Amino acid sequence: MHSNEHAAVSRTPAPTHRALRFMTSARAARSLAWLAGTLALSAAVLLGNAYAAEKPILIGQSVPMGMANFKIASAISDATRALVDAVNDGGGIGGRPVELITLQDDGTPEGYASNVAQLLEEDGVLAIINCVGDRVCDAAVPIIGKADGVMVGTISGATALRGAGGGRVFPVRGDYAAEAEKLARQMATIGILRAVIMSDATSLPEKNDALTRALEANHIKVSRIKADESALDTLKDIKPDALVLDLSASTAMTTPILQPDNQSQLPPIVVSMADPSLVMTVPSIRGRMLGFTTVVPNPEASPAPLANEFRRVTAELPLSTNYLGFEAYLNLRVVLDAIGGISGVVDRASLRTQLQGMSDRDIGGLRITPTGASDKTVARIGLGVLSSAGYLIE
Repeated sequence: MHSNEHAAVSRTPAPTHRALRFMTSARAARSLAWLAGTLALSAAVLLGNAYAAEKPILIGQSVPMGMANFKIASAISDATRALVDAVNDGGGIGGRPVELITLQDDGTPEGYASNVAQLLEEDGVLAIINCVGDRVCDAAVPIIGKADGVMVGTISGATALRGAGGGRVFPVRGDYAAEAEKLARQMATIGILRAVIMSDATSLPEKNDALTRALEANHIKVSRIKADESALDTLKDIKPDALVLDLSASTAMTTPILQPDNQSQLPPIVVSMADPSLVMTVPSIRGRMLGFTTVVPNPEASPAPLANEFRRVTAELPLSTNYLGFEAYLNLRVVLDAIGGISGVVDRASLRTQLQGMSDRDIGGLRITPTGASDKTVARIGLGVLSSAGYLIE
């Protein structure tokens, strides 16, 4: 199905999810001279490959829906659809249009896994991109393995995802240990001596442990609490210099400790690792210094070629112009670069081989690789303020 606009076709809901399909196809070809010469994909668009030109390249993703996840879903969907439109407007890859299928899930591991199965087994997508969250990504791994699929861009730093599914999962971002160490060093530099890590039931023990080890290694005393009714009283008793958030989007919106009436009792510094829930958590926090790690350059200010490209492609989509939107864009970009580098038939096996052979690359002060195994800088530290749209910027 191809048309001049984004088409949305409803499907019969499964018990654990609601599906909506967005299909992006080639519009009237318009020259995007700015795209040429930026990254490897530009050459791929011009040179192409040997696969059938008339057959679209199918890429799939599933985003969490609901009020708590609205900004997360919008950032991912808008950024990736904008990139697909830009590539198709420039002629596609080897003359083939790219078609992005975005399903909506209920935010649970089960709902996400069901959509991944549909994308791989029914829609026949070449790759799955942008799983959101540790447990959600992990739930899809058995399905990826069974279907001989490819998953790229896990918005999670869980170690278990590195090479998971028999080498079919490509995280792109680095692991939590590297990210936590970067955060802890900066916290020590600004004089933090005591920190509280606040988590909820969705938190991955590995993430909490990585934060604890990194903070203690930098001589910061650590306490761990749950985001429940007693959290505020516990925080008053401990009197930390900083609060480290490790929360889901829904918890960030509802936990009493982050509500406006209680924020005067928060410590002066609130920090988080590069977690999707950050886009929901931070806009509710006022009058505090906000510290965070990022796995992409500043989407609004970085002079890096990829950041410039991202801003041009998403210029009319303000909900995507944030760290999460940029990460989702990058993950799709990695897939399209890999497809453009395949010299023969494009299928899941050849895509997997191409991804495994790609070296790390500089994206603007950070280095990434599809496997997430770069030993270079994989995260950076930012100090935040809020944009007029309620997004975290530097």
